[in-house]
Amino acid sequence: ADDAFADYIKNKGDWIFKVRATSNHATESETVRPTTIGGEFQVDHEFGTDMSLTYFLEDRLAIEFSAGYTENEIKMTETTLGNIALGEYTTVPIMAFLQYHFDPILEINMNPYVGAGYGYWFFFDANDGAGVNFLDLDSTYAFGAEVGADIPITDRWAINVNARKYWVDTEVITSGPASNSDFNVDPWVIGIGFDYKFRQKTFDDYHPDR
Repeated sequence: ADDAFADYIKNKGDWIFKVRATSNHATESETVRPTTIGGEFQVDHEFGTDMSLTYFLEDRLAIEFSAGYTENEIKMTETTLGNIALGEYTTVPIMAFLQYHFDPILEINMNPYVGAGYGYWFFFDANDGAGVNFLDLDSTYAFGAEVGADIPITDRWAINVNARKYWVDTEVITSGPASNSDFNVDPWVIGIGFDYKFRQKTFDDYHPDR
């Protein structure tokens, strides 16, 4: 392994700040309550951003707090009126992930990890489309799972790649056409970005002989 990889070691007490560009792929399903036009919801795949702060509780165990931002377009397809653009809304997920970081894979200079999390998804700034009079999505709690890896550049900087699966059950309310539906967005969010690793010094750092 090169010097940067050998020096990019994650230890108890380390902090890592991450910023990523994301690609969001919804896997929609819904239970449509009474509506006269039928059809299904569809959310367009969108690009977004997220940032996070990770703290290592132990050498391999960490907790990560993350916040994302995505603007989404939602429509109804295969209705008796054809495809209807319902409008746009903004998604801001606030999540906490418990992560396990594996031993580095020296042959490919990579630090892999897995995690599971829970948090709250905010849906707001719903802008009505031309085909509706009103659009609203309820904010809700959600679960998530992730797999990722850090690829060191220096002893402090690394490239981060990350894939997360979320299970998000919200409610969509529209009028003109009228629909009140349980809506599972359940997106895959694929991210790539940069890490910066720094360490919170402890008493033992200043007094190594104690």
